[in-house]
Amino acid sequence: MTKYERINRKFEKFFFPRIKRPIQAKINSLITVINSLGVKAGEVWANSQITNPELTKEIERLYGVVGTRHANEVTRGLRKEPKIQKKGFGFNEEWVKFIQEYLRLHLIENITFDVTATTRDYMLRVIQKSISEGWGVDETVRELRGSGFADFQSARIVRTEVNTAANVGVIAAGETYDYEMQKEWIAIHDNRTRGVNPKDHANHIALDGVTIDFNDYFVDPRNGVRLFQPGDPKAIGSSKDKAASIINCRCNMALKPKRDSRGRLIPKRKTTSVIFPNQIRQGRTILI
Repeated sequence: MTKYERINRKFEKFFFPRIKRPIQAKINSLITVINSLGVKAGEVWANSQITNPELTKEIERLYGVVGTRHANEVTRGLRKEPKIQKKGFGFNEEWVKFIQEYLRLHLIENITFDVTATTRDYMLRVIQKSISEGWGVDETVRELRGSGFADFQSARIVRTEVNTAANVGVIAAGETYDYEMQKEWIAIHDNRTRGVNPKDHANHIALDGVTIDFNDYFVDPRNGVRLFQPGDPKAIGSSKDKAASIINCRCNMALKPKRDSRGRLIPKRKTTSVIFPNQIRQGRTILI
């Protein structure tokens, strides 16, 4: 297991119970309604569940902790460059600000909406099955308690979001670096990696080692999906293809300073940010 995997497994273990808690709380609340008012009342209550503020808070915390940890990790590697030693770059406040803004603009609404909608749909499926098959309150409650839905859902979330947060942290480090960067796709080498099986709908093993400019997109050679980083939630492609490329992805990436024909580092110029297209990037700061 690589160092990257070891770090992320620890984060998954840490955040699993924290993500599970607000999901399980929804199911527990439904059980309370059913026990008190019956299955039909439970159906009405489940239909009304469209937000989960506690889950949103935990997702925000996950991104801040994981993203900053990996920004620090990539920074340690980049400090081998003499100019970086002199510049002393890498400020947690800048990374946290970047990660929070990225999460706000690109992720948090979709993450919490999708999870809440999936939880609501699960609860409604159980209730509809209860009604159609004539279950009583006790049998309905037993099904809700014994399905393991919260465990499965939480495990899926932490696997996907920890890895995405890690790669957002790497992007944050690159955005706050004074010089032009390149990024390298790093795939996990085992039989679970997309592309090892010729029938896989994505091919991340073929992307392993591919190095491109920081603002360019990786292109999956099997389905054509364009990804700014592994697990990119804003990937470009069909919904089916994007899901095949993103969910449970374990790939990561490294940053490399870009050099001119003489081997010198290339200072950044004022450019429009790919991640925040309405903002201007100058030096190490995203102006927001």
